Amino acid sequence: MWRFIFSGVLFFSAFWTQAQETEDLIILEEEPTIALRYLQINYNGLRLAENALNKPKTSQEMQAEVGLLKRYSLVADIGFANTSRGRTYDYESKGSFWRAGIDVNMSSNVESGDFIGMGLRYAKANFEDKISFDQTTEAQDGSSVIQNLAYANPNLSSEWMELVFKMRVNIWKQFYTGYTMRYQFYNQLNGADAELKPLDIPGYGKTTRPNSFGFDYYVGWRLSFK
Repeated sequence: MWRFIFSGVLFFSAFWTQAQETEDLIILEEEPTIALRYLQINYNGLRLAENALNKPKTSQEMQAEVGLLKRYSLVADIGFANTSRGRTYDYESKGSFWRAGIDVNMSSNVESGDFIGMGLRYAKANFEDKISFDQTTEAQDGSSVIQNLAYANPNLSSEWMELVFKMRVNIWKQFYTGYTMRYQFYNQLNGADAELKPLDIPGYGKTTRPNSFGFDYYVGWRLSFK
């Protein structure tokens, strides 16, 4: 976890240096004190579409965003996912996940509530998975023997980091919509049996690559305090 935090410090140090060098394009003037500017609750609409189109997968996700400074906000996500797949095998992964981090708004029109910027997340999932399949072997008499094999990981956890690019726009009164693109890296898996490597991680996706990309679309309602 300390490696994750150290990576985050390096990321924002580099980002701040770049922002200072491009001050003529992006003016990052912060308020002198932290103050609650707004609270926004978002729902991940892409999850709803996935539930309708991808029957083997069921997931939900909510997000809370708190504006504390003119251009900085704290963000937290929570959700769950249940994934089943396989043709010659039956695989299931189910569990919950959460993310938390900070976003920087680089929009030239911050007061409107619109957001174009970047952010950093620490994420964690707690889940379980299992797999079963038939294995055919040949007996000594030449006949075929079908044996059903099953493996399970009852107590799994995974941690990773995310770099995000986010865009939000005000569509009507206090309602906002927009997307978030994620680059997920430093995935650390714990609790897996040597005979079964998890194929899906809630909140992360497939484990076929060490790093992954994600895309989410949010619809939200904002309560402004300033």
